[in-house]
Amino acid sequence: HSAIGRISLKNFCLEVISMSDSILRDKAKQFAIDIVFLCREMKANHIEAPLINQILRSGTSIGANIHEAQYA
Repeated sequence: HSAIGRISLKNFCLEVISMSDSILRDKAKQFAIDIVFLCREMKANHIEAPLINQILRSGTSIGANIHEAQYA
């Protein structure tokens, strides 16, 4: 599984803006899972650890941002 090539972040954001909350959460969850797989592949290919950590943090924070926005 690789997030690259399947869906760009821009297209992801444009898609989820017009979707219901449950679909938004589902998409965010799948995106986070794809990010985790991508980071595992990057680690196996000896990509710099700080880059992997940043991608992991930013790619998996979408769900937290959605949750926070719902209760703002």
